[in-house]
Amino acid sequence: MWTYDPHQCVRNAQGQTTEVGVTPAGGSRQVLLGNASYYPFGPAAGWTYGNDRTLARRYDLDYRPQAIQYTRPGGLEVGFGFDPVGNLTALTPAGNRTPEIGLGYDALGRLTGLKDGRTGTLIDGYSYDATGNRLSAKVGTATQAYTYPTDSHRLSSVAGVARSYDATGNTTAIGGTARQYTYDTTGRMTQARRAGAVTMNYRYNGKGEQVRRFLGTTNTYTLFDEAGHWLGDYDSNGAPKQQAIWLDDLPVGLLANASKLHYIEPDHLGSPRVVIDPTRDVAVWTWSLKGEAFGNTAPNQDPDGDGAALVLDMRFPGQRFDAASGLNQNYFRDYEAATGRYGQSDPIGFRGGIGTYVYGRSSPFRWSDKLGLLPGDCYRTENLAAAQALKDILPTSIKEDLEYGGWVYQKSNGYYSYTAPRRGLTSSVNPGPRPDGATGAYHTHGDVTPGYVGEAFSKADTRVPYGDAAYLGTPSGKLLRFSTSGSPYSDLPDAISSSGCGCDGNNNKLLEFLSNAFGWQL
Repeated sequence: MWTYDPHQCVRNAQGQTTEVGVTPAGGSRQVLLGNASYYPFGPAAGWTYGNDRTLARRYDLDYRPQAIQYTRPGGLEVGFGFDPVGNLTALTPAGNRTPEIGLGYDALGRLTGLKDGRTGTLIDGYSYDATGNRLSAKVGTATQAYTYPTDSHRLSSVAGVARSYDATGNTTAIGGTARQYTYDTTGRMTQARRAGAVTMNYRYNGKGEQVRRFLGTTNTYTLFDEAGHWLGDYDSNGAPKQQAIWLDDLPVGLLANASKLHYIEPDHLGSPRVVIDPTRDVAVWTWSLKGEAFGNTAPNQDPDGDGAALVLDMRFPGQRFDAASGLNQNYFRDYEAATGRYGQSDPIGFRGGIGTYVYGRSSPFRWSDKLGLLPGDCYRTENLAAAQALKDILPTSIKEDLEYGGWVYQKSNGYYSYTAPRRGLTSSVNPGPRPDGATGAYHTHGDVTPGYVGEAFSKADTRVPYGDAAYLGTPSGKLLRFSTSGSPYSDLPDAISSSGCGCDGNNNKLLEFLSNAFGWQL
């Protein structure tokens, strides 16, 4: 069975998108991609773009990426190698085990270096303190030292350039008046200045999304979808400047330069790496996966050398570069690629980890942070994590009469957490790529619908790999568990907030006590 949804997508019986269409203003529907296929537990295995350019995304049995390959020149071609604990240790030519780039890590999984895969010569290197704050960075031939005060995680200076903060921990100045930032009472940046002159003003909606940028009489309005994906920028008259098209969490299309369709080729995390002009079948924008690891390499806006630059500000998942501030807007926070950290402390405090400015656990090839929030609460058991995940999203699921789903997984510290819920259809949902340490998938059933089995697992719900569990939230508020081992059906316990254990275990209790007792700042 195949169905068309209002967003010009074709979906199969499992609710997976198999074709994406685009209708530019004043034009007719074009096929952006088709023949999309999927692995049994979520990730897209590949698709064919509208000009017959084919992409393949290969994963191993643990759902770690092995390679991304295209059938035509100019596309993203890369293979991946991993160590036993899941760190990405090599970038290779697709189908070739000889690394072009080798990656090193410390005992806590933090990236310490990129080396030439053939000679072993260090290209970029990083060091950290016990908390995860960066102490030094060697990028190319330059080495920079990072300094911190004794009572907080706030970066004091980089290579002697001082930084200032407000009482909440938001960065207010870098290099005196060279770069300055102003915030509202909720800690969101409202203005950027350079050398004392205002370069941009910012406004946000009730969800925390940056929806307006303005300077003088010039306005840019931004739209997002329900999952927080950037959909497009528009002028004061509603005319589009740029628009993005998505396949689940992967950006796959761009309408730019008079709404002309372009193909986006994303990497294993969902960052755009290549943009293709489908008519000429050449790359017109590239952002090298082998550049500076934390994103401080600028994209090539004219790789075909025709003199026509394509500007695309998308960076790591959830990020868009803002030239006015010099930062990447990352939904709830602003990320500075030059230092590999956020300009604001984590809004959820120590519950997201003791390094409250750190990006992606200092391992940007393995982790991303599309909302600008480090992982939230952790739980002592997988059942508690599943219960909280279901309680978080069940009211929305019932209200919209749609299924939502995601994964429950065990973290490296032994605790459990869950991925952000993904919006599905009336009777199905794709939980997304299976994360490391996954113990099972959770999902909800929407409102009470005649003929729809809402209060129990369906047969399809219980088709899970041996050893996995399935978790369900029902319209009446029941929280249920199915297991392939032991007693198959059981109720989940009431979710209990675990801010005391946090993502770094009992360390968070100690740190919060020290913060209150001795005035430590986040």
